[in-house]
Order: sequence, then C-alpha cells, then structure tokens
Amino acid sequence: MSSSTFEVLVLGAEGSGKSLLIRRLNFVPTVLLEEEDDSLTFSEATNPTTGVDIVSVHIGEDVGSVTFRELGSSMALRVSSYLPDCSCVLFVVDISDLSSLAAAHVHLLETLSYREMIANKPIAIAFTHGDLSDGDALATCEYVLQIDELSSAYPNLTILQGNNSLDDGLSSCVKIWVRDMIKQR
Repeated sequence: MSSSTFEVLVLGAEGSGKSLLIRRLNFVPTVLLEEEDDSLTFSEATNPTTGVDIVSVHIGEDVGSVTFRELGSSMALRVSSYLPDCSCVLFVVDISDLSSLAAAHVHLLETLSYREMIANKPIAIAFTHGDLSDGDALATCEYVLQIDELSSAYPNLTILQGNNSLDDGLSSCVKIWVRDMIKQR
C-alpha cells in the first residue's frame, strides 16, 4: 500500500489532544510564531473539532505524506462509517484529565467492538499531556482502560505515550509507527 492511500483514523474524547497532536505532526519551522523577545514558539491554540478534519501529514522522505482523518468527539457514533476505509486507528487519551477516562474507555470499547472492521488493522493508543499529570496518572489510565486485557485481545495494539511538547517525542513516535506500518505493507 502506498502512503498516498494510507489513512490514519484519529479518535478520542473531546479535549484529548487530537488536533494538537496532528498539528505537531505537521510542524515545520516556517509555522513558528515570533514573540517580542525574538524567540520562536509554537501556537498550541486549537478549536474543538465539530465534524471531520482531514489533514495530509508528511511522514518522511522515504514514505511521503499520509492522510490523517480526525473525527470530532461529536462524531463518535459514526465511527463505523469511517473504519472500513482507514488503514489504522490512532486513539488519543489525555492522561492529565482523569475525569474523562470513563468516556474515553466507553469510546475505545465501542470502536473495538467493530471487530470485523478492525481485525487486521493496527491500533495505537496515544497517551498525551504526560507533562501535566502526576506520576500515577499513566498507571491509572492503563488500569481504567484495561490496557493489559486489550493488548491480549488485540495483538495489533501499540501504546504510545508522551505529552504534546516539541521535545517529548510523541509526534515522532506516531510518525515512526505510521512509517513502520507503511513499510510492512
């Protein structure tokens, strides 16, 4: 499968960091904003995705660009309409917002309930905002989301973790994950 037909379906609860993660994936120095002190910074302002956003992301010279289709949380009930055409699923969870874990878990289980549509598709759970959480948040998220059980039931499941800051590597991990999947096809 060429990267031009490779589509990543991006899902997650409202405010989980889906849009910001995609923006980080597309980050290049020319989109930096200059501040008064002449330092360069990345704008983290996002608006909630109300429908579907489609973004082309350059993954690397070896694979080119890939389509990322982000479903706003209001589109969660329509996920089955998008699963057949995607190449893989990236599910985003904000580990700094433990109050949203129950909703994230329900959304994740609903997505995984379409077993026939995702049977051979790679799935990654990306834990974002690790910089805003305490040390126990990741363990709590893994427990609430039943990561051990899901990993046993879905051998194509990968866990990616980090925050959305430029130096943490989460966007690099996502790019490496996507690049590896393209090369394996």
